[in-house]
Amino acid sequence: MKSYNWKKGIGIIVISGFIGGLIGFLMNMIEGSNYLNTIISVAQGISPSLYIIGLISGIIGIGGYFYFNGKLKKEHYCDEEGSFYDTHEKAMSVVMMCSTLCAVINFTALGINIFNDTPFAILFFVNVILAFWGEVAHIALVKKVRPELDADPLEVNFNRDHFDKLDEFEKDKVGKACFKTISMMTPIYVFLFLLCYGISLVFNVSPVICLPIGIIWAVQTILMTYYSNKDYSKSK
Repeated sequence: MKSYNWKKGIGIIVISGFIGGLIGFLMNMIEGSNYLNTIISVAQGISPSLYIIGLISGIIGIGGYFYFNGKLKKEHYCDEEGSFYDTHEKAMSVVMMCSTLCAVINFTALGINIFNDTPFAILFFVNVILAFWGEVAHIALVKKVRPELDADPLEVNFNRDHFDKLDEFEKDKVGKACFKTISMMTPIYVFLFLLCYGISLVFNVSPVICLPIGIIWAVQTILMTYYSNKDYSKSK
């Protein structure tokens, strides 16, 4: 086993302490400034526009579907090497991501503005339709190109059924993407936890706002352990 690099570890601790001190200093500056109410007002003013951002993302998602569907239809939904689908598969995945982002941003906007009377609230329902339509449409488009991926996107077990029908290269690619995503989430959770705690101090709100982050982090850890052990027991 490779020995632990203590110098590197101490360096990380020192850098983390410096960053923490800098954040604390900035928080104290904000708390002691006369612009605190202005910052709150600006944040409250910007929050309804999240519906607009979600709408734009949803339009990109559904617009991309019609674009790629038209192009692929001319090729009779060919999946051969060098085909339009083979060339633009990554771009199609990014466009589909826009539909998912539409849903995430939309419900975030609803949570922030739920107690506010805002003319943008009606966009919530438009965004729900765009997000749902975009995701299902893109999945249906991929199924036209690759009929073997015939999992129903409206089924509860869609993700598992879809993954089981991927080839070995695609499964390996998805596995690596999941590993990198989960690895990146740890520092993101830490950052969000510190951010919420800092906000609770500066804006004099309850530290309970940190609770959802801890719950999500714990659920992710438990599920990752459960499924890794479940899959391991099946492979034996």
